[in-house]
Amino acid sequence: MSSLKRRDSQPEWALVAYANSLFEAEVIGGLLKTANIPYHIHQTGVGLAFGLPPGAMGLIMVIVPIEYEEEALLLLDDPTLDDSFLPLDEPPIDFD
Repeated sequence: MSSLKRRDSQPEWALVAYANSLFEAEVIGGLLKTANIPYHIHQTGVGLAFGLPPGAMGLIMVIVPIEYEEEALLLLDDPTLDDSFLPLDEPPIDFD
């Protein structure tokens, strides 16, 4: 018996995020991984054919198996996650 999967038995994937860079996609993937959500980073575009960096003339998408879509979207839409840093309790260090 063959160990290959039939085409119709492959998981369906759902798009949960677009990324501007491979680094950003890996950060999103890391967040999903900490929640035990499997993911895949999918890149498309002409930029790949010409050796341009990911994101140039193309898309970087983070996808998850469809059964994890709702959980992943809830995690990524969490309003407590943002791009800002938490304030420090101590004053900044003066190096002068």
